[in-house]
Parts: sequence; C-alpha cells; structure tokens
Amino acid sequence: MIKIAILFKSYLYIKHSSLIITNYLDPFSKPHNLNELIKMERSRDNILFVMEEKKKMVLFIERKHLPELIEDPFLIFDESLNGLPSLKQDLADWLNASGIFIEYSGSSIIFVNLGEILSQIDSLNVVATVSTDIVDKLDLKNISQSLKGTEYAPNKFPGLILKLEKPSATIMIFSYGKMVITGLKDRKVIKRVVDIVIAILQNMNIIISNPLITIHKIVSTIDLGLKIDLNTVTIVMDSITYNPETFPGLIYRMRNPKVEFWIFSDGKVICLGAKSKDHLKKAIIKLIKTFVELKIFKSKK
Repeated sequence: MIKIAILFKSYLYIKHSSLIITNYLDPFSKPHNLNELIKMERSRDNILFVMEEKKKMVLFIERKHLPELIEDPFLIFDESLNGLPSLKQDLADWLNASGIFIEYSGSSIIFVNLGEILSQIDSLNVVATVSTDIVDKLDLKNISQSLKGTEYAPNKFPGLILKLEKPSATIMIFSYGKMVITGLKDRKVIKRVVDIVIAILQNMNIIISNPLITIHKIVSTIDLGLKIDLNTVTIVMDSITYNPETFPGLIYRMRNPKVEFWIFSDGKVICLGAKSKDHLKKAIIKLIKTFVELKIFKSKK
C-alpha cells in the first residue's frame, strides 16, 4: 500500500528542487551534494504523503517498511534489533529541521508533523469557561437529538458540541452544567453567547441558571492527532490536575514556558496563558515531544 502511494508522490521532489539547497543551508550542518539533498527531500515528501493519505499528523511505521519511504543511502541496519533499519542521523536532523519530529519505539518509528500541528495556532481566539447551577445532570444525548447544530459522540469526546452561527461560536457543554466557549475574537459577545445557550436549554425545560463566566488570556485550540491516556499522564508527569467527575479534561501547568493546557483524551488541547504566538509554539513543541518520548498515547484509529 505504501509503495503504491509513493509512486504518485515521487514527482513532487522536482517541484521543490529549487528550494532544496535554501531549505538545507545551515551554518552548523555539514555539506551534502545535490543528489543527497534531492533524496532527503523525496524521503520527506514520501512521509508527508502517507500522513496526508491516512489523515494523520502522527504516523506509526514499522521499521521493516522504512525502505519503502526512505531513499538510499539514508538507512542503517541495527543488529541489536535483528537487522531492522533506522535513519541515519544526517536525515533525522534534516527532517527535524523541516518540522518532522522522530522518535523510535521498539520495532516502530514515530513521525510527528510538528509543522502541521503548529499551523493550527495561526488563529488565536478568546475562550471562556462557564459554570452553572443545575438541578439534574444534563441528558446530553436527549439534547443532541432535540437540537440542530450539535455533535455528540461520547466514545470520542465527553461533551456535547453546539455551534452557533450568530454570533459565531463553538460551545462544549458537559453533563454537570459546565461549558467551554471557543471561536470568539471579541470578549464583549461572550455574555450574549452564554445567554443564548441558557435560553435554548431552558426552552427544553432544563432547569439551569446562575452562569458564572471566566474569560481567559491568549488561547488556541489544537488537535495533536494523538489519543491520550489521561490516567497515565497523571502518573508520569508533574503539575497535573485531573478530576474526571467534575471536568473531563486534564489540566497541565507547564512551568517553562509558562502555559496552561487543557488536554482531552481524544487529543484535543486548549492552550491558555501564552504571552505570544512564539511563546505558545515553544510550549506546544515541548508538550508533543514529552508525550512522544513518554509513550503515553496511541495513534488515533
């Protein structure tokens, strides 16, 4: 399957050939001839094509399939792993500089498209959390069946997702009455959004009142492309708050750089408190590399 996909992708290195030397110029790297650079570029294109075909930003490949992706002479064969191939360090460093993070895991290799993940933070927005008073636990399944413009898949995400058109906003509603509102550029409309949602629920004979709104700083929502075991995260990482009975997400407070992450089991992450976009990018890269290195996730099915 991989071989067939690569045949369709192989022509792309010609399109990028004028950029190869510029992309690889680095005063700390040793020089490579043009043929090697073309093969590096083609190997990267092969990896990105399989990621695109599988619609994944995190790709798990068995080492025995590496020769189908990676051009000679950038493979070495590891006798300690029964002769399974690994990447030569030159190519690994070049891929990392190109935005593809690499980690070995036994007989597999993991490629993470950091560039694609980071591109999600180009649109920063205001996020608000809302706590409410409710008499009974919200029946999210019934609400989703009665209300248009909602998504509810509890096997993937524990909340109901409601999308408003005017004003444009996405509201995550949880059964215990809490909400997370994203997609807003202006904090002035948050109260209006909350009033609309409360009115919708009250019109469905749901007793809900006294919304308490908390507005957060620079925020971005990203999808890591990973299915995360939140219970394992609490064991292997510090600065964690996780109480699934009151909030389905795990809260991780990174110290350096100082950013707060709300992490959900399906790989969606809300990032709060960054001082700038560059500050946020550094924090996300550090988070992803930590998750990969600690092996606390599995690829989404």
